[in-house]
Amino acid sequence: MTWTTADPAVQSTADGRIRIRLDGRLDGDSDSMTAQLADGYCRLPGGRLVAIGEPGAGKTVLAILLTLGLLGRRRAGEPVPVLLSASSWDPICESLDDWIVRTLADTYYRGRPEIPRTVLDHGLVTPIVDGLDEIPGPGTLTTLHSDGMVKRWSVHTG
Repeated sequence: MTWTTADPAVQSTADGRIRIRLDGRLDGDSDSMTAQLADGYCRLPGGRLVAIGEPGAGKTVLAILLTLGLLGRRRAGEPVPVLLSASSWDPICESLDDWIVRTLADTYYRGRPEIPRTVLDHGLVTPIVDGLDEIPGPGTLTTLHSDGMVKRWSVHTG
């Protein structure tokens, strides 16, 4: 598996690539695979990852396994990885931060945004966003890059 950033403006390293090989299969103990993913992700300067691939390539599985791996290695006080589906987000009408707060509020806090806003503002969550490539509208990913949204958060497309 190769992780590559496509836009030099959002690259954390000179060539923008970190390669990791995933060993193992998903028909048994997946701890090794999730740990490898988490280790590879944690080596990324700036903590940003955008996974790009064709439909069915495994981006959603990657996001799920990465979330599990990060949860498995998380220590008290470190950010909590949270897997979010981009299907409810319109990046033209709502900032990434506001969408994350709204989604967390609707899912976990009965629509109340105060706690999710505080948690997000204090860096206590690592948002893992799945489905960015499925957001309708021309130039959606270009908009994300130009608005600096990818630079602030760990973003995973799928």
